[in-house]
Amino acid sequence: MKQTPKLFWAILLLTTLGLIFSVRLLMLDYSVLSGGGANAECNINAAFNCSAVARSAYAFLLGIPVAAWGLLGYALVLLWLALNRDKDLRRPLLLAYGLFSLVSLYYFGITKLKLDVICLYCLFTYLINWLTTAVLAVANFQKPSPSLQGNWGLQPALWVGGVILGLGILIPSYQFFPHSSAQTPSTAETPGSSKPKHGGPTYPLGRFDKALLQASAGSEKEAVTLEVFSDYQCPFCAQFETTLQTAMQEFSNLHLIRKEFPLDKNCNRLLGNNQMHANACQAAYFAKCAGLQDKFWEAAESLHARHAEMTNTLMANTLWASLISELKLDGPQIEACMQKPEIHNSVLNDVQEGLYKGVNSTPSYWINGQKQAGIMPYPQFKELLLKAGGKLKN
Repeated sequence: MKQTPKLFWAILLLTTLGLIFSVRLLMLDYSVLSGGGANAECNINAAFNCSAVARSAYAFLLGIPVAAWGLLGYALVLLWLALNRDKDLRRPLLLAYGLFSLVSLYYFGITKLKLDVICLYCLFTYLINWLTTAVLAVANFQKPSPSLQGNWGLQPALWVGGVILGLGILIPSYQFFPHSSAQTPSTAETPGSSKPKHGGPTYPLGRFDKALLQASAGSEKEAVTLEVFSDYQCPFCAQFETTLQTAMQEFSNLHLIRKEFPLDKNCNRLLGNNQMHANACQAAYFAKCAGLQDKFWEAAESLHARHAEMTNTLMANTLWASLISELKLDGPQIEACMQKPEIHNSVLNDVQEGLYKGVNSTPSYWINGQKQAGIMPYPQFKELLLKAGGKLKN
């Protein structure tokens, strides 16, 4: 790009910024999926939550973090520029960044439509790609650029460097990255777990304190305390539910304490004026009201398993009616209970406790007072419980 030095430095700067954000994304993804929890600098509110995207299936392509693919792309462009400063690469670079922009548009749409959340660092890379594409398009329009034939700058050094970069970035990302927890939320199951089945002791010693309106399960003697803040409309919480069920079946001394943390502005001030899960507060009310009829844990399992049926108010109302019939609840009592101030205040108290403890995403949980966040492979979760003093059943 000898003929357009300003453009060369502009593209170099934008590409370097993209590479930096890709490295930061890889670090964030690794931290979240290896049990390091949510990263506060990128988790602004329910609408902007990098950790939620990192835990999803959409954070991986062919078992490799999407951020690693982005890092490779930017690294290749930088190498391409470095080896071809004497060439006018406006047209081939426009094609390359045009492809980057299409991929960015796809992932932006997927995370917004499927997860209803935005990864801020991801958004920065998307904006870089779109801006660079626009700059190159204007540069090609203002001054005719050489034809593509014979002007790609694909000399042997670029191929060799590309192979080295590819092997150096992709293989370590595949081998050492804890990617096994990323699954499609609607179909995800933790190894060794099963779908909820009513009537069975999925949660041993499951109980509901009708005076305090609080749910707990498992042993209270010499126990490992597991306090969970969850949202019934959250797909990641539904995935984590199977992990909890497996742990409760395998361990003899877990004490599970269940707290409600709906990502719904109707009962959670974390959302501000944003909305994420519009029926999550109602689901929390339903679960507590079912608890007053001795069916909290059955209701909680069903609500998690059928979270996709809460997309809108009409579907949610149909779900409440279906669960009332399925769980043999007293319908009029449930409907009246869901309007009671004491039920609403109980959920608000759970939310307030979560906010005080720093909960900003779901699921969030504490193992013997040590904060965790998000989902992880069951073997890794099991190891945390064992280190905390968990005892396997004989």
